Amino acid sequence: MSGEKNTVNGVTPNFSAGYDMLPAGFQISVRNAIMEECGWKTTNTFHNKRRGTHKIRPLEAKVIEKHFSKYNIVPWTGEIIRS
Repeated sequence: MSGEKNTVNGVTPNFSAGYDMLPAGFQISVRNAIMEECGWKTTNTFHNKRRGTHKIRPLEAKVIEKHFSKYNIVPWTGEIIRS
């Protein structure tokens, strides 16, 4: 449908909140791992997707969720996953 917002699990797809919750020492390694697995060639692409200015495809969302789950963080909201 035209005009419908792209969503991942009911939220606008950006992972800035989750990325900000990562310890600073891990941000670059997480960024590089996501970029490699998604086939993103530039950090510009990464940051555009992180901010939500470029569409995140469902397979990319799964990759993002996988990498953030290692740190018990929900990428879309920045919430900590409690066990």
